[in-house]
Amino acid sequence: MDLKGARAYLRGFFTGDDGVAMEYDRTQNRIRFDSKYKEGLEEIRNLLEDLGFHPLEIHEYHKDDRTYYYFRIPEEEHLRFLEEIGSEKPSHQEKFELMKQIYEEKRKKKERED
Repeated sequence: MDLKGARAYLRGFFTGDDGVAMEYDRTQNRIRFDSKYKEGLEEIRNLLEDLGFHPLEIHEYHKDDRTYYYFRIPEEEHLRFLEEIGSEKPSHQEKFELMKQIYEEKRKKKERED
């Protein structure tokens, strides 16, 4: 699969799956990828690496007597992820827009401080 195909595949995956979560508040943003299938999550992580992202290590957690896995991408790559891959899912779109607003507020605040 070429890089364009990888981006399209990931966009389709995130549109059809709730496995990507945007955790955010006004001080910290996180894009987190969750799955109960470690092998599938490793494939997603590898595709992101192939596209030049730097996903963090996969971690394990337990919930409701099940094992789940997750990884995050660094905050400095969030906007790039939103622009290059993103999702068509309305609930993701709302979160993406909120994240963009938060980053814009941070950027403006930093400019005022400099």
